[in-house]
Amino acid sequence: TLIEVTRAQESELPARITLSVVDDEDNFQTRIVAATVDARAARRESAVETAMLMPRAQARRLVEKRLALLLATRERFAFRLPGRYLDVEVGDVLALPTSAGVVEVLVTRIADSEYRTIEAVALFDPSDDVLVETDSLPTEAGVPALPGAAYARLLELPLAREGAGLLSLAVRADPWRGPYGVVATGGGQASAQASAVAPARVGQTMAALPPGPLWRWDRGAVLDVTLAEGALASLSEESALEGSIALALIGPDGESEVILYRDAQLVGTKRYRLTNLLRGLGGSEAASSRLLAAGAQVIVLDDALVDLGVGTEALGQTRSFTVLPAGRDLGDAAGVAVSATLEGKALVPLAPVHAKARREAAGVRLSFIRRTRLGGDNWDAFEVPLNEAREDYRLEIISGSLVKRSLTLSAPEAFYANADEIADFGVAQGVLRLRIRQVSEGVGLGVPLEVDTPVI
Repeated sequence: TLIEVTRAQESELPARITLSVVDDEDNFQTRIVAATVDARAARRESAVETAMLMPRAQARRLVEKRLALLLATRERFAFRLPGRYLDVEVGDVLALPTSAGVVEVLVTRIADSEYRTIEAVALFDPSDDVLVETDSLPTEAGVPALPGAAYARLLELPLAREGAGLLSLAVRADPWRGPYGVVATGGGQASAQASAVAPARVGQTMAALPPGPLWRWDRGAVLDVTLAEGALASLSEESALEGSIALALIGPDGESEVILYRDAQLVGTKRYRLTNLLRGLGGSEAASSRLLAAGAQVIVLDDALVDLGVGTEALGQTRSFTVLPAGRDLGDAAGVAVSATLEGKALVPLAPVHAKARREAAGVRLSFIRRTRLGGDNWDAFEVPLNEAREDYRLEIISGSLVKRSLTLSAPEAFYANADEIADFGVAQGVLRLRIRQVSEGVGLGVPLEVDTPVI
């Protein structure tokens, strides 16, 4: 069998390959790494710019492997085999006898006719190339080799994340040299609680965000945010509604609004313009009605948040934690202490909806629909789960700032007798102002629905 060997000229090969990446181990700075070969005839240079998140060491290893691959596979082989060699497939490694000895080749193409025409390249063995090991790369100037104190913030969100406790922790450091350990302190005892293995994406709003609508996409609002680290990307409507990326907008009073977004545009260094917002999620509806000033904190609600495993047993209690580099002693100077008193925000019942008032012969029948925090997405269910030990409501009939009548209910309806209406107002009313709250045995009164309801 004749074997045709083609060797690419050095002038056809790049003498240098450069790759631009975003270094996620160096404060997300753009870094350019290069691989060079000593070839006098080669003058070509290949440059690739990307937005890939990759440590500088890994990027350098990647371009050196690529250059070594181009050099090792510049020899191409072509030969023919009888048609009976049907077991030879693309990707197989064959040993070819040449004048220089036996050469192992990788089959890249097969053309079948009277004979099988095989094309192959010299087999590239990664162990043969000279690569810089990750650990041998020098540390960037000015970057400390050891982790320092982290920024840590406790979050009691109005949105209960599935399978998580009531208290979460956002941890970040500049630069990130994690992981960081979380130690529960208090009562004279300390115990390891959790570990932060990735930095939280934390930032701030750059302009005021006006109040927005509920339960539909806010297509008019624009939210400009700057992140200290990390990035944001646009999402399809389906992906956004799955809640894979939610943001907490935390005002000066500590109250959070949870939002989703669909479109993210990079408009400056680490600055993003977010549009097509879905506001007031997870019981944060009241916060969507405020004017959120510039400078409010933004935290991305993703897997970087640390679940502290705090449940209802801690309601009303103050929980304290110390965040410090993994492996350090509790008294280390890099430790950061944080504490919070658990209010049970994720357990507060949501405001009821669709209040109605219908006049009958003996009085006015009032009704409304309750909502649920968990398990309410099944459209085939006759009723959403109660999520409470018992069904309990507080209904108030209001005039101005005065509560004319307060009713305790065990079902989402009440009857306002004519005699009570005359006693409260003197005459029959065409519109009743109602304040309705579901009551939780654990956290008390829920979010109120306050509405002027026509009597029909």
